Amino acid sequence: MSWLSEDVEHDSEFLALVGRAVLALAQERRALSYDALCSRLGGLADNADDDEMIISCWRARQLLKNSVGLVK
Repeated sequence: MSWLSEDVEHDSEFLALVGRAVLALAQERRALSYDALCSRLGGLADNADDDEMIISCWRARQLLKNSVGLVK
């Protein structure tokens, strides 16, 4: 089971980008995993048309990487 830090839980831009990544994975019928989400956020950045979107995608990817923890 995973959780996100409180700061990220209330970051609407982060949540919107992660939502786009989840939707893209579902449309591709790919398994939803931490690695797949990070990869998809990187892909969104690579395909973005403007600098702001690129920065937002990479920021979301970094937030995800820094915020996810595992409960054992």
